[in-house]
Amino acid sequence: MPGLLLALSFVVTLLGWSKMNPGVGPAGEKSTWKARFASLPSVAWVVGIFLVVIGGLMAGFFTPTEAGSVGAGAVCLYPL
Repeated sequence: MPGLLLALSFVVTLLGWSKMNPGVGPAGEKSTWKARFASLPSVAWVVGIFLVVIGGLMAGFFTPTEAGSVGAGAVCLYPL
């Protein structure tokens, strides 16, 4: 719960800050759905690691410490 409240406070702060001074967060260029779907393969590895770590935690396969080591090991195996 504290982490969610902190994240929410960050979002509210940044939204308020950008409303007062739009120059700190200019709007980005629009992308098409084709470009969005074309970018998905580059994030598949990250999504896979996330699902393994969180899924393993929720399913009870490993503890939070073990999940951290599994995630770190998976990142070390990432093909550069």
